[in-house]
Amino acid sequence: MRPQIGRADLLRCLHGQDPEALDALAAAVGYEPRVVIEPKPVLATMNLTLDDFVVKVETTITPPPARTPQAQFLRPLSRRRLTAEEAVHEVPSWYEEAEPFAEDDPEISAPKGARPPRPPPLMPWPRLWPFLKLALGEVLESHRPDLPKLVDAVSQGRWLRRLPRQRWAGWARDCQLLIDFAEPLRPFWGDFNELKARLPVLRGRAGLGVAAFPEGDPLGPCWLDGAQGWERERDYRLPPPGTPVLVLSDLGGYDATGQRRRRWLRFGLRLKAAGCRPVALMPCPPHRWDAELARLFRPAGWDRNARPPRRLGRLPPLVGGGDADAVERLLGLLSPAIRVEPALLRCARWLLPAGQADVGAEAEAWNHPDAHATLAAFYYEPGTAARHRERFRAEPEPLRSGMARLIREHHVHLSPAIALEEARVLALLLERAALEPDEAEPARRFVERLAKTCGVDSGGLGGSARSWIARVGEREQPAEFWARTPGLEAGWVLAHRERLLRGEIQPPPGLQPLRVSWALGGAGKPEAWALWQRGPALIAKPSGVNAQGSLIATLETGVSLLLVSDPGEPDAPERPVPLAGPIPLVELPDRFRLRTDREEWEFDLVTKPDWARKMGRDRQGLWVEVETAPEILRLYWRPPGTKAGESGRSKGTWGCFSALGRDEYGLYADLKVDSVEYANVNTPVNEPLATFKEIIQRFRWIAPGTFLMGSPEDEPERRENESPRHAVTLTRGFWLADTACPQALWEAVMGNNPSRFQDPERPVEQVTWHDAQAFLRKLEGLLPGVRADLPTEAEWEYACRAGTETALYSGPIEILGENNAPALDPIAWYGGNSGVGFDLANGYGSTGWPGKQYPDSPSGTHPVRRKRANPWGLYDMLGNVWEWCADGPRDYGTEPVVDTIGPQEAERARAVRGGSWLGNARWLRSAYRYAFDPGRAFDSLGFRPCLRSIKPG
Repeated sequence: MRPQIGRADLLRCLHGQDPEALDALAAAVGYEPRVVIEPKPVLATMNLTLDDFVVKVETTITPPPARTPQAQFLRPLSRRRLTAEEAVHEVPSWYEEAEPFAEDDPEISAPKGARPPRPPPLMPWPRLWPFLKLALGEVLESHRPDLPKLVDAVSQGRWLRRLPRQRWAGWARDCQLLIDFAEPLRPFWGDFNELKARLPVLRGRAGLGVAAFPEGDPLGPCWLDGAQGWERERDYRLPPPGTPVLVLSDLGGYDATGQRRRRWLRFGLRLKAAGCRPVALMPCPPHRWDAELARLFRPAGWDRNARPPRRLGRLPPLVGGGDADAVERLLGLLSPAIRVEPALLRCARWLLPAGQADVGAEAEAWNHPDAHATLAAFYYEPGTAARHRERFRAEPEPLRSGMARLIREHHVHLSPAIALEEARVLALLLERAALEPDEAEPARRFVERLAKTCGVDSGGLGGSARSWIARVGEREQPAEFWARTPGLEAGWVLAHRERLLRGEIQPPPGLQPLRVSWALGGAGKPEAWALWQRGPALIAKPSGVNAQGSLIATLETGVSLLLVSDPGEPDAPERPVPLAGPIPLVELPDRFRLRTDREEWEFDLVTKPDWARKMGRDRQGLWVEVETAPEILRLYWRPPGTKAGESGRSKGTWGCFSALGRDEYGLYADLKVDSVEYANVNTPVNEPLATFKEIIQRFRWIAPGTFLMGSPEDEPERRENESPRHAVTLTRGFWLADTACPQALWEAVMGNNPSRFQDPERPVEQVTWHDAQAFLRKLEGLLPGVRADLPTEAEWEYACRAGTETALYSGPIEILGENNAPALDPIAWYGGNSGVGFDLANGYGSTGWPGKQYPDSPSGTHPVRRKRANPWGLYDMLGNVWEWCADGPRDYGTEPVVDTIGPQEAERARAVRGGSWLGNARWLRSAYRYAFDPGRAFDSLGFRPCLRSIKPG
């Protein structure tokens, strides 16, 4: 519906109204007055100490006014088509052929009768039995007399009060076994229970009391072992005096807080007061033992390399420390496993030398902050497995292979799904391209059937499959895990398809949902969606639907999902965003990527550059205005197109330029041209067949203006064709290369190099005027909307002078000899200095040149930008090579002229300007004029391209 009034009508209504009426009118239509908070002065007080005096200083500080944030504009930087490997759109044949699992399918259950191997004991049982008898035994006396003692006493005349009897060490009639089931000792609970089961077989059940502390607190709840198993007791009852007591505990050695140590100390004092001297069998290295507890409990180490004492009370040195690296090595070796049971942990420790990994490493690994322990096993905490897997990669290959074998053996009784996941992780960590031959085919078939179950079964089995795949995603997997298991990747996407399309779930690191875009519904024909910026958000609409905002780009997609990422953080996961939902700009980094299932775009949020006067957006797109007196230059941002560069990515540019800016010389723009250098037949096989390079040529903006063309009558060595001096006005600005065309740029555009002095940084020479035109036409093909040209003779002199009126743009000239003008040396290569530093083998012998400033020989061209630039940032406007102009020389007149152009007939001579490396000093003046037929070429003749816009921006 068309509005009935316009802005002019509103202005008429507002004209003449007083401020109060305007405020009331604004309030009536829902507007609120903008509150401007002016910064208020603040009184600041400080005390200064000067020698022995304190001086109080007061000053008023006015905070600076709040800066209004600059407007941000969204800019498309680059565009790239996704490869066939990055996005698969057609439903693969394996998915169509796979059969979903059934409830009674044998493939989803562990093999019948499969059992994991038993863990090795902490200490070989034959070595442990004598110590147990020593700890729980007593000295027994028989009825038989001890004849040796009896004979010895009689021979020495000692009076016998009683007949000596024979004695031997045996099991005590009554004894106690106390078990500490503290959480830090969970890896040893199996050893505790094994000893508890074997001890009655060794000594008999009679007289053996077994108690346990389920919370690891000897002063807390207690269990007694009865006929029906463990029976709860409120408190532990002290045994009669002299009763042997064996404690299976660390006595708080693994407790960093010290609380369990203090509880065991109180308990030991109670036993001592009751007349008991307990013995502690400790799965804990001696450096963790407490000296005071050791005097109360008479400890003995319980480990594979420990030697039990033959006499109670002997203590090993309580010094030293464990090998901290052993814990990290253990966690690294175990990191490929999904779960780590105590038995697997024990076997992994036994892979390491006994002197490097003691029993303390086993306990510390189980209780490590990176391990989440449960009753049966521990799991790696989220975000920790990757670090430990890097440690696994660093281990020797025999150790890694041994660990892989242990994991397979200890998890043979678990679900095949777990075995499959661990096998894939191990294959990646062992740097194998695929699974073992006996694993590959069953694993492939399993994951394909699992994916099909997730896609077609909405019942209980499908729910179980989706739950398991979700847990796989929650676990930290190697980066290549999902790419190497496409069936599992497809299963995850199928299991989470709806949540993914709504942007409610984050894919696991390394998983690319678009790699299986068919699972998201991307098998159909792609559609074009327009990306709009509306206020502080991005909105995508089908192409052709006006979203009432600023059109940013047109995306091609086959699924209703976008993936957002930060190119500055390549390891960060991509964030899924619904295609139809708004994307708040505040949630995006200043530079971000958007991916569909067909292409990848890169955007940035840009504010007005310092070199720009204004920045805005209109129907033609994003633009900047640059002040180049006397006119305002407007450049439009050209979004990336469909034609890709060497990296497969097309890039946006300001106009035709890859970069734009302003420096001490003025406005500049960089033109980037991709160059391909192909290898020759002698290139080694292991080297690339082609090398890609980016050639950057800087252009300077030459603003319109008026100057005096020609030379004054008193200028040294002037010629008649430089007169009369007259005013020339140029009404149109243009972009002029800051150097003569270098050989690198010529080769990038033309694919050949006609120059005598070959070097990518030297100016191209031996080119005719027609050759230059061919170059410019090919360059135009790379720059839509731009006309590549040569400057006219008037434009050339205007740019060369750069606002000066002297013979040189650096000042006047004094010619001391034919090839000797000291003022030229800082700014130009000419006959007097072109031999200085010349480093090619095919130079021109210049020894006989008359009146040279420097005697060096041979001579030739030099790399560009080695001499001082003129005030507008243009290098080598004088010297190095002559430069072709677009037109021929015209006759000068006294009247001012505007946009003057010389003869342009086809075969008319064309003006050349600037002089060259073999030129006399008098030729290197801003006003000097010469001409050649357009078909002539010399090793001292080149050109300088310029660019003119034939479209806005």
